[in-house]
Amino acid sequence: MTANESHALPTAEVADLPRAPEEVLAFQQAWLDLHAQAVQTLTLACRLRFPQVHSDGTAAATAPIDLADFLASVLAAVAANVGSIDRLTAGRPGSWESDLVAQLVTRTVGRDETWLYEHRTEPVTVQLNVLDLAWDLPGFPDIEAATEHALEPFYAATEPDPARTLTDDEWDALEVARAATEDAVTDAYARVYADYAAAFTAAVHRAADQVLALSVPVTVTVVHDPRTPHVDAVRISNPPDTLDGQTSDDHLATRLWNTAAATVPIPTAPTITLPKPPPAVAEDEP
Repeated sequence: MTANESHALPTAEVADLPRAPEEVLAFQQAWLDLHAQAVQTLTLACRLRFPQVHSDGTAAATAPIDLADFLASVLAAVAANVGSIDRLTAGRPGSWESDLVAQLVTRTVGRDETWLYEHRTEPVTVQLNVLDLAWDLPGFPDIEAATEHALEPFYAATEPDPARTLTDDEWDALEVARAATEDAVTDAYARVYADYAAAFTAAVHRAADQVLALSVPVTVTVVHDPRTPHVDAVRISNPPDTLDGQTSDDHLATRLWNTAAATVPIPTAPTITLPKPPPAVAEDEP
């Protein structure tokens, strides 16, 4: 994009795409709304004038604010809120606009982002979904695999067998034992997951204490109980894997998450004492 090209997204362009997916139209409208809000806010800032006084204390003519300094501090705060200067230019790195923005913020917060987080205005929220860590961290105890293994004898006992048929009492005993076995696995893994979540949370706060000039609150939002309904558990997600092309909305939160994950040892799978299986299951065990 050259200096003479417009950055605006024409409203007509939205109207000309009646068959575009809803999310595309929503993005375009959000872009237009945010652009209008930013223009309005910066216009008000540019018109803001601060009072001056003469040496004798009488009022003097007002003067415009230093808008360049205002813009630099705003962009520094935005960079701090999303976690890095690079996140500001992630949409089109290498463009002349990105280079100038990076230069402006770098001059404000330091070449190594030394003073970046003193500009942060948003709290830091680190999300931890322990239930998903079996997918994210190699070797992390997997409750699904453990439950599947513990219930294998019950699956064998319920397979059709022409040689014998389970009585109603045997079916009832089978169901009670199956539920007790699943509960035993769940209880054991719930304790392991809760302990890991507590250690992880403490590690996040230790890492945050080492971030220079960070003064906003840091919280860790956790889901670790295997009994949590899926619809609730999925609301908390671990940071995206950089290999899948996604970009974190807060590089600082991701940095704290990764530091904690590297610091807290992966727990060992729990030793579980399973309830005694009913005769119908015991007979089918190897």
